[in-house]
Parts: sequence; structure tokens; C-alpha cells
Amino acid sequence: MSTELVLPALLLAAAILVSVTPTPLDDYVRQPDSHYSYSFISSIQGPNFEVYILNMTSQKWLTEAVTTKPIWWHYVSVIVPLSLKFKDTAFLFIDGGDNTDKLPSMEDQSLSGFTAMSVSTGAVCAVIGQIPNQPTVFLASCRPFSLLVPLLFHGEKMNNTEIVPFDTEPYEIEPYATYNLIISIAHI
Repeated sequence: MSTELVLPALLLAAAILVSVTPTPLDDYVRQPDSHYSYSFISSIQGPNFEVYILNMTSQKWLTEAVTTKPIWWHYVSVIVPLSLKFKDTAFLFIDGGDNTDKLPSMEDQSLSGFTAMSVSTGAVCAVIGQIPNQPTVFLASCRPFSLLVPLLFHGEKMNNTEIVPFDTEPYEIEPYATYNLIISIAHI
């Protein structure tokens, strides 16, 4: 093999290796979870759209021994314009919120705004709420936390199964709290 072909061959081999070697995130997202499910709740009909509201349970994160809400659920609103221009394309909006939110309605700014966008573009839109699934109470701290606090709380860090003091070596924050946000989205 000539020397001018060595570098391209090595780059190709590295690209193939990277594309077939799963990352920890790949492994986490692909883990089976018997809690994953979705169910139809209701629909909203408008003059030029229909919105289907689903309840999606995306995963179980940690256990009842660690947190008060190990089962993550979300409202998913699927907006379908009556005049579809893009039949092979859709967009997804990841909304905030928490599990005290009411059922989505057209009075919600995000749902009404994305319904207008869906109708004007002619593309289906899905809006997922309760990302991250909050508030949660970690039993070791006995107080509710919101947002990305599952990564860090009360001078300790979380890994997938237990609370580990910060002074544990080597100091690395396990990525599971971020992964569970991704798995919620990946299940859509």
C-alpha cells in the first residue's frame, strides 16, 4: 500500500470503529425498561389541526429506596395540521414544566404557539413536557429538588444506584441524570 493511502485507510478504519463501538450513552438508552409505555388521554380539534394528548412513561430512574418519584412520566402533545406539507418530517419541542402541571390545553402558550407553527409549516409537531421529571425528593435529604439537581444534592453526588459522598475518589459525577433526560426523549 502506498504511503498516500495509509492516512485515508486509517481514518476510514477509525470512523468504522467509532460507528460500531457503542458509547455508555448508547448502552443506557438501549437498556430495556418495562416501565416504558404510552396511552391516549384526549384530543383537541381545531379548525385546521388536531392535537392528540398522550401520557408517556419514559423510564424508571433509581428506586423507591432513593427517590419518591422513580417513575418518569410526561405529557406528549402531538399536533397534526389538517393540511400536511411535510409528510416525512416532524419537529419535537422539549418543554419544561413539572408533574404538577395540568393537562395541556390550547390556553397554554407553548401548545398554542407550537400549534400555530405546525399549521403554518404543514408539519407534525410533538411537544413533550416534564423534562426533567420534577420535583423529586431524595429520601436521604427529605426535601424536593428541581431541574438538574439530581446530579448534585446536599453535598453528595448520585450514581445509578446509590448516594456517594463527594470525597470518594476518583471524583466524577456519573452521567445518569443527564442520560435519563435523553432516554425520555429517545422513547418518543
